[in-house]
Amino acid sequence: MIKTSIANEIGATIHKTTQKALQADGITQLAVVGELDALVVDSLDVDVLSGIPFMITNDISLRPSKQEVTIQGCENMYYGSRQPAGTIGSVRRTQTTVLRAPSSSTVIWPGQYIELDVPDHVDPDSILALEPRKDCSRSDCEWPSPHIVQAVARKIRIPNQTPHPKHIPRHDHLCQVLPTYILYPHPDVPKSSNSTLVAPSSPTPHEQSLSVQLDPDSILSKSMHSEFSRLVKEYDDVFDKNISGYNGAAGPFKAVVNMGPVQPPQRKGRLPQYAPNKLVELQHKFDELESLGIFQPPENLGITVEYLNPSFLIKKPCGGHRLVTAFTDVGRYSKPQPSLLYPMSILPSEQSPYGSTSSYPTL
Repeated sequence: MIKTSIANEIGATIHKTTQKALQADGITQLAVVGELDALVVDSLDVDVLSGIPFMITNDISLRPSKQEVTIQGCENMYYGSRQPAGTIGSVRRTQTTVLRAPSSSTVIWPGQYIELDVPDHVDPDSILALEPRKDCSRSDCEWPSPHIVQAVARKIRIPNQTPHPKHIPRHDHLCQVLPTYILYPHPDVPKSSNSTLVAPSSPTPHEQSLSVQLDPDSILSKSMHSEFSRLVKEYDDVFDKNISGYNGAAGPFKAVVNMGPVQPPQRKGRLPQYAPNKLVELQHKFDELESLGIFQPPENLGITVEYLNPSFLIKKPCGGHRLVTAFTDVGRYSKPQPSLLYPMSILPSEQSPYGSTSSYPTL
């Protein structure tokens, strides 16, 4: 199989096809748009997904016991956890596992949890990256939120930390899990000399407003035309296609985390075991947000990092991915706001239409 965007990028001729393909669960259909020497599929996690015919044609052999791939008998690549000393690049095998709801529908009330079984091919006590599924039958496909979860004796528990009950249909595609790994810097990889990200150059004054076509029918007077031209130049940044971020028109937005008496224990940061192209996309998202001033390195702000939260790429309904940082574990150690009601003045008993307020709860 080949991803549609890759087939279009290399200029391949895509022919119509009536063939169908299913995911590894044997139920979910893939969106096959055509074929060439392979099936052309939308929303494929990797650029090319090959099988035995591909390996025969290109003389590729596999040694699972050594976690080794040999290409045309002369080039060896390693995948998984095995990586010989002196090698920098490796082929990492990723496997997304879909976790399905039980055979009977259930409701998870706030504060309760649902317990799911981990398949046999997954380490029974592994640390997994959990992500929501967009092909679930529920209207709310944002729960469970992405976070790192610990499997214990081949079971994981997903709590409902939202204020609303969650109805889970039977056999629903509740979520998916990926293996995680700790990223260690390789000693043989040279550090980039240009480690600082260069922000995009700001346009010259009135550059963006040049794209505005003012009075194409020549019906405005000279004074009105000059007034419109002055306004367009004055608000030149409005016509910039690259939005730099929030402009502060409604005031600053602040978030306060009310931590409890116990702080979360320190841990090593983990990354979902994404395919290489998806890891590159994750890095590009961070670079883009850093260039816009949304992210900054902690050393630039005088902050000492004590806790790390993982970031995920979640599929958008309209295509592409969005960056999501999971603060689920921090939420377990923070104290929630007791009420969302605005403060109210309690009238004295002689002014209250209900008489004395001593027998009524106060806000």
